[in-house]
Amino acid sequence: MERLQWLSDQLRIADFRNTSLDAFPASTRRRRLKIARICSEAGVEPERACELVCSYTEMKQGHNTAGLMRRHIQQGFARVALNGDEADLANFLTYGFAELDFQVRPSRQDLVLALFKVLMEVFRELRIPVVAAFDQLEDLLLARRTDDGHRVAEAFFAGIVHTMHQIDGICFLIFAERGLWNRFVPSLDGYIQDRLNNPVHVPGQGSVKALRLEAPPVELVRRVVEARVRPSLEALRDYHLLPPLFPFTAEQVEQIACTEPTLRDMLQQFRHLFDRIVYDGTAASELTDKPAGDKPPEEAPPIRDFPVDRIATPPFTIKSVAIVDAVEPSEKKPFGSQPPAEERGCESPVGTVDVWQQEISLAKQRLEPEGSLTGATRELQAGLGLFLQTCHEHGVKVGPWRLQHVVSEWTFGDHPTYGVLAIGHWTCKDGQPWKVGIGLFLGRGPGKLKDLETKLRAFEAEPPLIDHLILLRPEDDINLTGKSKTLWQEAERNGRHARLEPVSLDDFARLYAFPRILAALGEALPEGQELPNLADELQFRCEKLLEQVCMPVQQ
Repeated sequence: MERLQWLSDQLRIADFRNTSLDAFPASTRRRRLKIARICSEAGVEPERACELVCSYTEMKQGHNTAGLMRRHIQQGFARVALNGDEADLANFLTYGFAELDFQVRPSRQDLVLALFKVLMEVFRELRIPVVAAFDQLEDLLLARRTDDGHRVAEAFFAGIVHTMHQIDGICFLIFAERGLWNRFVPSLDGYIQDRLNNPVHVPGQGSVKALRLEAPPVELVRRVVEARVRPSLEALRDYHLLPPLFPFTAEQVEQIACTEPTLRDMLQQFRHLFDRIVYDGTAASELTDKPAGDKPPEEAPPIRDFPVDRIATPPFTIKSVAIVDAVEPSEKKPFGSQPPAEERGCESPVGTVDVWQQEISLAKQRLEPEGSLTGATRELQAGLGLFLQTCHEHGVKVGPWRLQHVVSEWTFGDHPTYGVLAIGHWTCKDGQPWKVGIGLFLGRGPGKLKDLETKLRAFEAEPPLIDHLILLRPEDDINLTGKSKTLWQEAERNGRHARLEPVSLDDFARLYAFPRILAALGEALPEGQELPNLADELQFRCEKLLEQVCMPVQQ
């Protein structure tokens, strides 16, 4: 009994649960030799121990489908651990499970399902987590815009839900762009939505419904940059005298960290910036990412207020070219042509109509007096940032364009009021996103030139943070004259991609009222209930404003 207890304790210490995945192949052999040595010291040879385990398993397991599979899997693991023979287990999991001797032979589908169930039982007993992760689902979610594509996408998620019902213990992780996901899920059947939205209890974290993968904080980005440039610095003789971020500055690191959506995008920006600083721009032009299959600039179709000759002006490079007049089968209606939800015969968010009308009416009253628009610049900028962020979260589309990332507020320069933009990364089909700076151009009189001058300096950020600049100007003062016109023309000659958009008082009122509208809609819902998807409402009620803050859409 003492030897038995000693053997049990030693085998428990030598289990595989604390083995890292990276070291698993080499560690397996070491653990097997250790187990063989422990058995020998206890007076039981490994071959005899394997026979005992297999005999016990033969007696313990039943003769139904699950029992037969459990028997072969447990015996296979015993042969691996004690004899080093992996062939039996590998052969059984590959094809042997379908050749078992059954009195009533189940179907192939039932056999595969039984195998998965048994494997999951084994993993749960050993406390080994099993995770199935699906990444890069954007193509699948975009394909649902056609009838056939939607059926394929729905069948995919129905399959995941079906698996969750039949096999316990699998964790499914689904990675997708937030806007596309929030727009797609409401179109699924209710039972699929319930399972996909079902919260999971995580020890120490409570009930988790979704994980929002945000960009890393500035401090972490700074540490990553230091780690990446350190090997280059150590090759220099007096590297210890250089700043740890050399050749970058702390301001450049913070600027990139606050405006790029992912660490990958940040590292790409740092790569281009490094080439410009170290190699004086000669390598940057060669390394500029260009999506495969893009047409050359001369084949690009002319688009509204965005001539092709301006796109091709050196030293700027084409990021993406797309023909935007192709209409998908499910999108043959003109953008914004559908009526609001209450007229389409479907349920509208609680109090949507009254809230919109009431808040916009109050906002117009506050913005109508002369000088009120300029005085409300900060409120309007906050509303613009929240409006873009909500469009991103709810999957709003403008023609072929959709938002991939939004920076609600980016400050630059020295002017406290004029040096503010929102940044939206608009993507079209398979092209790289255009980084569009969107700002309020509200300066009047002497402030008009200063406002425009400050906004155009956004192009001078290093590294470049915007590819295109949209300035929202009151429609009663849209013309540029004198020094303002000269400044604008000079920017165009330098290849700056920018345009002025005349905005009505109604649309300024929408931006001003938007934070209050969202707050009122949330307060009208039962406690704990999230806002429904507002994509259709936003596209109907803010049709013109959406086109004005987006890349040009051919009519």
